[in-house]
Amino acid sequence: LVEDVPPPFGYRHLAGERYIDRRGMVLPAPPGWAARTKDQIAADWDYARRCTGRPGNVPVRELADHAPINYVSAVLGVREGP
Repeated sequence: LVEDVPPPFGYRHLAGERYIDRRGMVLPAPPGWAARTKDQIAADWDYARRCTGRPGNVPVRELADHAPINYVSAVLGVREGP
């Protein structure tokens, strides 16, 4: 779904990659494999604890991560949660 979000014209990517960690911090470059893995595991546990089974939430974090509202809230610095 994510690759279909940008409009087909008038859009261009930023130079380089960015990484949004589980706290919503936008990092200028992805961290190393070990740090990314640790962040993703912690995010899985946090999502399971806080969100699984609540009405309106998607069943797995991997889908919630790519909801447009989660990108926007991270970039604007208004993301809630750990």
